[in-house]
Amino acid sequence: MIVLSLEHISLTIEHSLILDDLSLSLSAGEFYYLIGDRNSGKSALACILRGNIPKNVYEGRILLEGKDISSFSCRQRETTGLRVLSQKWAFVPGMTLAENLFLGSEIHDLGIIRWNKIFNQTAKILEEIQWNISPTILLKNIPKDKLYLVSLAKGFISRPYQGFSH
Repeated sequence: MIVLSLEHISLTIEHSLILDDLSLSLSAGEFYYLIGDRNSGKSALACILRGNIPKNVYEGRILLEGKDISSFSCRQRETTGLRVLSQKWAFVPGMTLAENLFLGSEIHDLGIIRWNKIFNQTAKILEEIQWNISPTILLKNIPKDKLYLVSLAKGFISRPYQGFSH
């Protein structure tokens, strides 16, 4: 089932063509990574998807489950479930994986952080992305070649749909 469609996306900034008639469809339950050379339009596309570039600046349409969200704000897009994951998050090496994932999105009741819920939710996320690692591991002890998985897992915090990474 197609969840996200980009139709004829074009972007020109200061007389430079950044994206030229890009169309693609993304299916439910899949993860997509955008890879390309420097200055190939990856960040521009991510900004368009995220809503950082307003509709009057680019051409084309963005459809989420058939609904045109091209004119939606960043906040409106997030509430629909569209998340664009950054390849670079600010993480704290001396904190656990779970603490880093929920940093800024802590689960709490009456101002008290519910660490059990955070660690349990992290374990579920790690299972979902099939990463066999403890939520209690300190981030500094995760091999550098696996840190991209931390960004991926962060995208699962409060998300109704799949993410998109650039």
